[in-house]
Amino acid sequence: MFGASIILLLGAVGVGAITYERAYEDRIFPGVRIGSIPVGELTKADATTRVQKVIDAYLSNGISYALDGNTITMNPLVSAQDPDIAYEMIDVDIAAHVDAAFAVGRRPGLAAAWTERVRGAVRDEQIVPIQATIDAERLEHALTENLRSKLTTMELPALVANTADGTVRWTIREGRAGRVLDRDAIRRATELRIASLDPAAIPMTTTLREPPFTAAAVEAVLPAIDRALARAPLTITHDTHRWAATRETLATWMTLDDRAQPTLNPDAIAEFLAPIARTIESPAENARLTIDPQTKRVREFRSARVGTRIDREATVAGLHAAVFGTAPPLIPLPIVEAAPTVALGDTNDLGIRELLGVGKTSFKGSPVNRRHNIGIGTSLLNGLLIAPGEDFSTVGALTPFDGSNGYRPELVIKGRKTIPEF
Repeated sequence: MFGASIILLLGAVGVGAITYERAYEDRIFPGVRIGSIPVGELTKADATTRVQKVIDAYLSNGISYALDGNTITMNPLVSAQDPDIAYEMIDVDIAAHVDAAFAVGRRPGLAAAWTERVRGAVRDEQIVPIQATIDAERLEHALTENLRSKLTTMELPALVANTADGTVRWTIREGRAGRVLDRDAIRRATELRIASLDPAAIPMTTTLREPPFTAAAVEAVLPAIDRALARAPLTITHDTHRWAATRETLATWMTLDDRAQPTLNPDAIAEFLAPIARTIESPAENARLTIDPQTKRVREFRSARVGTRIDREATVAGLHAAVFGTAPPLIPLPIVEAAPTVALGDTNDLGIRELLGVGKTSFKGSPVNRRHNIGIGTSLLNGLLIAPGEDFSTVGALTPFDGSNGYRPELVIKGRKTIPEF
């Protein structure tokens, strides 16, 4: 009897467990929360709606930050006139959180799964923490822009070239420590605020950033810089063109890296290359195929065209090797292709992938009416779409040869006479 009772009890428990599991087959188990938001017993769709509403309401008020008595509220979504450059500094993946809540009580292993189910049903303590994705770099930049009066930018000691009288003289500018925001601390504090949906302002911390080297370190590399200037003039070449970079020009390119080692300033070189680029670069052109929806004719056709541009990074590397290395002071200008972003095949679903051919002829010296008629004929042919397998007749496309198509009579030879005729 006792054994039979045990079997009945286990059977009842098993049936109850199956019934319970089926009852929540498409719902989150009881007692589950996403942060402080209860989602137990909801479907994934209903939980998504509830959590989205709460998170949107929280983030719509912005996240507040405080420094030295100043409070700044940042909108998590940074909008712009161009929607392509709008971006989110702070984002919460609602779908991922709801998926995590639905997974509670559905872990692999019967014991682990039921432990979570019972804990949620009895203690209401199964919590999926709210985790935000934060673009810490953009957040720091935005906060810094709003706190310019409270922060200072760290400045490296620098070399300033004076070439006014045709010689190169150096002035060393002292560096300056900067007061900057502690990016990692702000990110961590922001994550904690969002996890608890706490609207209180986040106190910001700052750090003092010292220059990594001193003016004395700059003075120590002056001999190396003078040796580099002795490599001038440098000559940049392309086809038959030559452009010289004199000692004075080279001096204006000189700068220091964060280890106080001399290097070249890419921005200064880009300024030197700007007029060169205008003469030799050509932009890529995207393909364009427009079909008039009324006439079903091609209204505009343009094949894609590959452009050319100067590889500025490779140019700087070549100049650096010539100035500080053993490369010859003759630098071929590296040119790369600039590919169009839209190919002809992307503009249509008609199988048109390329321009197959081009023919040209001259009708110079033709009389007025003949030139007019050629114009009419080309306009009747231009833009016609010919389906695969379709017979095409030039005469059929150009007829009727009369005034209804806009043609004009022109002199023709008939027998022994020259008479006007269509």
